[in-house]
Amino acid sequence: MPRTTVKEWIHDYRDGLIVSPVVPDHAHHWVLQEGAGAIVPGVCRICFSEREFPTLFYGIWTRSEEKWSGLSVS
Repeated sequence: MPRTTVKEWIHDYRDGLIVSPVVPDHAHHWVLQEGAGAIVPGVCRICFSEREFPTLFYGIWTRSEEKWSGLSVS
């Protein structure tokens, strides 16, 4: 399915032209937009919920460094 089609559906949904059916509880599948700032917007593929995500994560495990948040692993 072309991306432009999905983008058109999202715009139509936001404008009230498409009514969303009731979506059962689900695990969100976030699609993040490109951004140059510290925060990027994301939209769930299933229910179109919106959320902001930070672009910088601190304390992420890296195997090459074998550290967690600057502490040595014993």
